[in-house]
Amino acid sequence: MSVVLGLGFAACDNLDETPIPTNPQLPPMSANNVAVALTPELSADAQAIDLLAYSEGKKSIPVLNLEMTENLPGDYTVEMVMEISNTEEFGTLKAVETNLDKETGVYSVEPQAWQDAHFELFGQSPKTRVTYVRFVGYAVNGTSSVNLGGPDFYYAETTVNVTPYPGGVDVENVYVPGDANGWSFSTILPPTGDDQFGGFAHLKGSFKFTGMPSWDEASAAGCNWGAGVQPGMLYNGSNDNFSVDVEGLYKADINLIKLSYTLTLIETIGIVGEHNGWNEKAPVVMTPDETFSVWTAEVDFPKAGAEWKFCMNNGWDICLGGEQFNLTTSGGNLKSEAAGKTTITLDLSAYPYSFY
Repeated sequence: MSVVLGLGFAACDNLDETPIPTNPQLPPMSANNVAVALTPELSADAQAIDLLAYSEGKKSIPVLNLEMTENLPGDYTVEMVMEISNTEEFGTLKAVETNLDKETGVYSVEPQAWQDAHFELFGQSPKTRVTYVRFVGYAVNGTSSVNLGGPDFYYAETTVNVTPYPGGVDVENVYVPGDANGWSFSTILPPTGDDQFGGFAHLKGSFKFTGMPSWDEASAAGCNWGAGVQPGMLYNGSNDNFSVDVEGLYKADINLIKLSYTLTLIETIGIVGEHNGWNEKAPVVMTPDETFSVWTAEVDFPKAGAEWKFCMNNGWDICLGGEQFNLTTSGGNLKSEAAGKTTITLDLSAYPYSFY
């Protein structure tokens, strides 16, 4: 891009002084303006950056052009740190070091460094990912630095499609080992969309998410996810467990593009249909077993072929239908086999979900 995207750091009176850890902090500097421009590789018209192609060609990846510095003392240099994230909010991010060619004024990153950061964010899937990019600037003299523009100022924010090294593993299911199932891999969340997974899990105390039914496999494939700083996010390789305060059945939804998750406590499951005028607020209430995974109720159907569904939390946001031995949240209405009282048992202990 020929247009300068990041303009000046603040006048010296407004500089936020952020020292490099363990190193002394210098006084505010008298420098006033730094401007950078994105390289064509990161422009809006760029194709996906193929990290392997740069690696095999033994080439660095140009990311920024240093357009202007004003009033910068000769013993100071401007360093840029590239931050990448899998979300626009940069809730989870990784920093990638850049190198400045002083003759050309071009900042570049090494493909392996970008690959390592990509792996931490997205796992080892070989799929091309939309990556959010921004830059943090520092004026540096020896072991001390000044954060240009303050702690919330970023240069040249953009997005780019990044294709990582091939040979990674695509996750087929997400597993939920934890206290509730003896830390086994018996609880499965099936795919619900592109790199999205969801299903039901009995949870109590601590648990984790993995993309493989083995700790070794999951760790090797970069899909052993634990808790981190930000709630609702998955952190590759984290040793910290997730936890719930209330034991029960939960609807868990996983987004591996954003590396995020949501949990919904299932407080009630009812049977709604022709027998009660499709009133989800007054269903035939089901009773759970001690694992909250098997639920039972008796329904008085008005006729054979009467239609009905499983309804959760007295609403339609989460419901089950479809086939008897393959229940899904997007499934159609179920039908009774005969008129009269029928005991129905819903089994969510294993996938596919079923009733009998």
